[in-house]
Amino acid sequence: MNDYVVYHKLGKNILTCFGAFAFVGFSILFIIFSFDSSGIQRILLMVVGLMGLSFFGTVMVYLMSILIKRKPALIISDTGIFDCSNMASGGMIKWEDIENFMTVEVLGEKFLGIITYDRDLIVNRTSGFKRFLIKGNRALVDAQVNIPVKTLACSIDELVEEINSCWQKACADDEHEYDIK
Repeated sequence: MNDYVVYHKLGKNILTCFGAFAFVGFSILFIIFSFDSSGIQRILLMVVGLMGLSFFGTVMVYLMSILIKRKPALIISDTGIFDCSNMASGGMIKWEDIENFMTVEVLGEKFLGIITYDRDLIVNRTSGFKRFLIKGNRALVDAQVNIPVKTLACSIDELVEEINSCWQKACADDEHEYDIK
């Protein structure tokens, strides 16, 4: 079988990268203005500036790396799904580890959720900041992996169709219902 490869939407990433760049600039301004202030105002401006710089700087660097490297966001193959769709991506998830799929809407954005038999499968193989992001995602949604469909260069219908097809082939002897809802 040929792998089904999905890339990030180029235009969306460029636009988001410019937005992150603008917020990095605002954060730097907060830090600069903190030097002209005193007392609690100085501390507040410095803290807000440093938090904004670290968050939006991280997002900007991540998006720039996506734009430069142009690696696939998702690869659906005979062995499973290789997720590289966001900063909290799950990596390689084998078909035999997947219990079910679900579509979820959080704050108006659609996600394809992957539920694994082992609820800590993805968390256990990560560390540091990525582990923190994955745990944060799990607090919002029951799925261990959440793939933001809006950032992918395919429709959710195409993605669901391809996943259903591959999952059925890989788990033909299982008794699962393979239709993603």
